Amino acid sequence: MKYISITALILFFAGIAVPVQSQWAVAPEIVIAVPQSDFENVSRTGGGFGVKVIRSFKNGLQLRGDFSFLSFGKEFNQLTDRNGTPIIDIFGFPIIAEFRNQSLRMTFGPQYTLGVADNFKVYAGVNGGFYYFRTNVTAQGSTFGFSDSRDNSAALGWNFGGGLLYDIGLGPWLDLSVQYTSIANVSSRSKIQNAQGKFDTIDITAKEITVKFGVIFFLK
Repeated sequence: MKYISITALILFFAGIAVPVQSQWAVAPEIVIAVPQSDFENVSRTGGGFGVKVIRSFKNGLQLRGDFSFLSFGKEFNQLTDRNGTPIIDIFGFPIIAEFRNQSLRMTFGPQYTLGVADNFKVYAGVNGGFYYFRTNVTAQGSTFGFSDSRDNSAALGWNFGGGLLYDIGLGPWLDLSVQYTSIANVSSRSKIQNAQGKFDTIDITAKEITVKFGVIFFLK
């Protein structure tokens, strides 16, 4: 229901936006995501890069699209197959693999920007869209090489937040923002073994605080 409400809100703003004095802007960004609650037990703080595209209309109303890629750090654990059975090398030793959680997200929604001064603006908005997670597993050795993608999960999510724009006098503006994100039904491997000694895949609601810092370029 909440996703339907977000979609309706986006369509509402898109419908009333009259493209008068419209302007495009694009901003490459550094993205830092700090997991919260259940998600904090699964993933470490993530970092990556992104870009947002903004179309401005009259009276401060804007439509915004965000695209970003994040990596949530890496861990080294014993390599197992998809059923949780340990994999050993030809000499009978356990294989240690690198596990790296990654995420790709694409969101879209309205935001409103208010000019506080000639060189300073604030904005706030709400976005909804698509979030994709995966775990890359790699192991390299003299007798063994392994690469796999596990726990692939696509989910819908939403975020809201705001930011600051500051004109540095060189054309582009500095852009700093903070968002609260909630993503439903993200598949994640449990850190607790079941009765068979294996790790179950569970669904959680992933929540995070996202900080973005970039430079925004205004296009005529």
